[in-house]
Amino acid sequence: MTRLGMVTARTLVLLLLGSCAADMRYHELDAKLAGLPPDEALQVLAQTSAQYPDDLDIRSRYYQRRRQVMDDYLSRAVVAYEAGDAAQARAFAQRAQQAAPGDDNPSSMIEWINRQAPIDMAVAHAEAVRGERPEEALAIVADVLAKQPGNARASRLRSELTAPKGQDLGPQLSRDLSQPITVQFRDQPLISIFELVSNITGLNFTFDREVVATTPTTIFASNTPVRQVLTLVLQANQLASKIVSGNSLLVYPKRQDKEAEYRDLVVRTFYLQNAQAPQVLAMLKQMVKSKDLILDERTNAIVMRDTAEAIKVAERLVAALDVVPAEVVIEAQILEVTASDLLQLGILYPGRIDFTAQPLPDANDPTARVPGVLTLDQLRHMNSSDILVRLGAPSVALDILQSQGKTKTLASPRIRVRNREKAKVLIGDRLPVVTTTLSSNFSSESVNYQDVGLTLEVAPVIVGSSEVQVKMRLEVSNVTDTITTSSGLIVYQIGTRTAETVMSVRNNQTQVLAGLLQRNERNAGQGLPGLSRIPLLDRVFGTRTNEERQTELILLLTPRVVRHQEIPAGNIVTFDSGTEGRITTERDIISGDIRMPPRLGGPAGSAPPAAPPSAPPPMAPAQAAPRPPGQ
Repeated sequence: MTRLGMVTARTLVLLLLGSCAADMRYHELDAKLAGLPPDEALQVLAQTSAQYPDDLDIRSRYYQRRRQVMDDYLSRAVVAYEAGDAAQARAFAQRAQQAAPGDDNPSSMIEWINRQAPIDMAVAHAEAVRGERPEEALAIVADVLAKQPGNARASRLRSELTAPKGQDLGPQLSRDLSQPITVQFRDQPLISIFELVSNITGLNFTFDREVVATTPTTIFASNTPVRQVLTLVLQANQLASKIVSGNSLLVYPKRQDKEAEYRDLVVRTFYLQNAQAPQVLAMLKQMVKSKDLILDERTNAIVMRDTAEAIKVAERLVAALDVVPAEVVIEAQILEVTASDLLQLGILYPGRIDFTAQPLPDANDPTARVPGVLTLDQLRHMNSSDILVRLGAPSVALDILQSQGKTKTLASPRIRVRNREKAKVLIGDRLPVVTTTLSSNFSSESVNYQDVGLTLEVAPVIVGSSEVQVKMRLEVSNVTDTITTSSGLIVYQIGTRTAETVMSVRNNQTQVLAGLLQRNERNAGQGLPGLSRIPLLDRVFGTRTNEERQTELILLLTPRVVRHQEIPAGNIVTFDSGTEGRITTERDIISGDIRMPPRLGGPAGSAPPAAPPSAPPPMAPAQAAPRPPGQ
């Protein structure tokens, strides 16, 4: 055996032994990792990777496991923080930092949790005082959400504080006005009703100079809260009120000039996290009828100036719309399978024979001859010795070629996209396309780029909790030929296959799209004329080429809903918004307990409505209504 052979043999033996050792190492590692907790398995992989630093497979497994452990702890930290346990969230983030020391994500989360400490303390204080001082708790929550609209604890607390609670009053009114009273007035002066309410509740009333205190008013109310009685009296007499202090109300005529004079306006800035500010602005103009609305596209914010009641309605509308949209992860596998079969069998004969006359000697050089020149005498006496025969390919070749091939092109894009948004994946090249523009004085060239390769566009729409509608477009293109124009420009001939559809797929279900098949067959032959056409002898007197080429495109699409649509609480999506002339979240009238009969002297022929069973019978017109105590 030569030295080269010995070196080659030793090299092969070493490679074989190294391969066997690597296989044994992998088996031992798998046996160690089986059944271990994630942290301990990560430590084993770290030690093994340090022991074998050149083993790329072990190093890759170590980094993958480290990423998985870190993501798991970070997810736990987010869940713990949203549950209100900041200390536990910080502990999970620190464990993630220990698992991946060089990664910035755990340290960023720890810093974020530390910055959240003042906000967490404010929310905790609001939760502590929510029972005794709900107005203070709601103000704290509003301040927190103004600074951080995505705070989950503050959002939940706001939903609980603003939930309807029977006849409880809003935060701007005194709770003393919720006590029930029974009043019966018929054509009594307006001032008498306010005097009764003042005596019962201790509430002070101030009247605008244009309020007619002697206006006759009729009302029957049985076991009705004071606030509802006041609301009815104000509405029946076209009056409005304004809270001056904790126990004082200003009463004025409900006219546009008086509203402009007495109504306090509030400025509120809405910082939107998910909704588009222009769309929310249009909605507020339509629903709240507010005129003072400013859009700031830089911060995606809306500044609103209106009454406190309109601001409350706008807050609930914004809370209902500015929610985190659902998200879908689209997992796609695109497989392109190309199969080819070529058979070239036969005998290749010369395809051309040239006959040339013997040229004449050159007059200047007797040893040279002039090709293609003959005298008439030579042409008349030409014989076989004067004819030259030239074979183009003086050989006979035997074609015995057969080849088969199969190629697979696999792409596995994985992309996360919001609900009702479009995502696009391009795997390929961008070919330059030169365009020449000619004019009378000059010509200019511009370069544009055309995408060639695999292009996948998806637009998911989540329907319910387990159905996803996917609008999909798949295009596969490749360069089939290159053409050079007369001016020297190179243009490309591009072959394209496109599939576009809309389909409904269940969550986590794989949908297969196949059948994009392209098949090419080519049969060619050459040989001796006539003889090469004889059946069974065509490959003896010639050669034939049979080629088949087939390309199939297969798409596997799997949508996975990773975040469902967040639905706000019921009191956010459904709430009282006042009347056509007054925007408010307060319910002004509770039907069934209050009856407002028409005033005396109404339209002729009108009769008072029937009294409900719980109301006292209507009095005769000549009788005076009972005077309340102290009147």
